[in-house]
Amino acid sequence: MSGNEVFVLFPRGFRLAARVVMGGMNLLFRDTSNRATALEDVLARWPLSTARQTEASQPDRSREGQPMQVFLGITMPQLADAFAQGEFGPPPLPAYGALPMHQAAGGDTREPIVWTAIASAARASLRRLAADPEAPRRRVVVEARVSDTSVTENPVAGASSSVILVEALSVDDVVCVHTDEPDAADLVRNAVRSLREADAGDEKASSLVDDAIAPGLLPHRKEEIPTLLG
Repeated sequence: MSGNEVFVLFPRGFRLAARVVMGGMNLLFRDTSNRATALEDVLARWPLSTARQTEASQPDRSREGQPMQVFLGITMPQLADAFAQGEFGPPPLPAYGALPMHQAAGGDTREPIVWTAIASAARASLRRLAADPEAPRRRVVVEARVSDTSVTENPVAGASSSVILVEALSVDDVVCVHTDEPDAADLVRNAVRSLREADAGDEKASSLVDDAIAPGLLPHRKEEIPTLLG
């Protein structure tokens, strides 16, 4: 059957043509217009396999890690549970990260990035409060220092600082905890109630959320956390 072609259909509008020629076989791709197409052009339009996508989303463990600041937005009960268990988990854990410290040595470069990450984590804490009506109305942001090999980007989140911790976070890696003052409870309560409307674009609700976010969070050193938890 020399000269005849046998076709195998593929996604993305391509088919593989196997042609028997002089006892051998030539392979070529044809597109929907029956034009021969270079393999490179096919691969450029081909989606990553699930395995390749998973591999691409994993942190690079082929090198020595660099220290990186990460911030988790949680609630007071979650903070107490983590310190009782010795870790935050299980992974994957959504968090917000600053650049690895070796990439931004200057204070003027790092500070805006750090505050953006803290603000994003504080808003995430509001969402956790909305899901737990029994938790004290105080935002809680845990600041930790981890290896950047345990962190990967979060491709589905809107915030540019959003990351995923692919390992449980040990309490040994916690640097400090940022919280609202207790007398900010009413502001936080109003913000939690208005969060859904704010997300939908309601200006009044957005103003209430902004009022809650505006007061700075108080930092507590790691050794002060047992007292904070009472």
